[in-house]
Amino acid sequence: MNGALPYTANAPKTFGQILDRVFRLLRANLKLFVGIAMVPPLAFFLSIGLVMGGFVIPMYGSLPRNPSPAQDAQFGVVVLPAMIIIFLVYGVVFAPCFAAAAEAAVQADLGIRVTFRESYSNAFRRFWRHLLLLTLICALAMGPVIVLQLAASLIGALVARGNSAPGPAVFVFLPVSILLALACFAFSIVVSLRLSLAFPASVTEGLTAVSALKRSNQLTKRAKGRIFVVLLVVYAVAYIAYLFAMVASLLVFGVVALFGSLLHMNLPLPVRIFLFCIGAIAALGVMVLFMAGSCAGYATALAVIYNDQRMRVDAQPAAVAPTGAPA
Repeated sequence: MNGALPYTANAPKTFGQILDRVFRLLRANLKLFVGIAMVPPLAFFLSIGLVMGGFVIPMYGSLPRNPSPAQDAQFGVVVLPAMIIIFLVYGVVFAPCFAAAAEAAVQADLGIRVTFRESYSNAFRRFWRHLLLLTLICALAMGPVIVLQLAASLIGALVARGNSAPGPAVFVFLPVSILLALACFAFSIVVSLRLSLAFPASVTEGLTAVSALKRSNQLTKRAKGRIFVVLLVVYAVAYIAYLFAMVASLLVFGVVALFGSLLHMNLPLPVRIFLFCIGAIAALGVMVLFMAGSCAGYATALAVIYNDQRMRVDAQPAAVAPTGAPA
């Protein structure tokens, strides 16, 4: 890790200054931040390919053309654990990745450059702490939603098993369940915002998982609205860039297809398969870049807000570089 670049003390930032600082840091460290955040989506799609190609697709191919309900249920029993395994792999990879991204962004905001190897080395040194922190955040934020979904699925399964006409209780349950779902999602958003600074606090202050949650709850007081809007803006920018990339890819594909049809080109099957694979890889690459860019944007935004909130809560104006300072 290199020494800190010179900067002067700075007052807490306004909303516009926070956004300006976030995009300045992203522009100055785009290769590093996106490189750090690219590991989870690559692992995610690789695990999907291995699981699908390993036994899901072969099992589906072994089913008859018109499978029985029992065979469909058996296939579903196999697919569900496979998807759970995929998301578990993603979580295991995402925890150290987000810790590495948070450290790199926090240090960049302080005027200190961190390399890809340094950030991941520090993250894996406390791997279990970061994995526990991610697990606790997901459990606290998504627990009520998961419980509600399981309860609704159980009630639906009991009604379907009874094979009887729906009674009045079902029509009462439906609107109530929708209202409960909306309330649970609102609860999840609020809890997520309260815990959003846990990773920057953990990697910067060396806190345990539980202490990082408490620290985040302290730092996000009277700042949840600002955090929500900043993250929303970052997501909107990343999504617009993703749409432009997808449209550009589709235009290139359409121009090539139109050119081929005008020339009445009858390509051999292997060539068509090759071109299809190239298009699929390009679309997958755009998706990976979108996921990595979004993650890098979130980590950078939370790092800037974390440093800003430390000034507001702890009254440490000299701990953070000013807007526009070298990153």
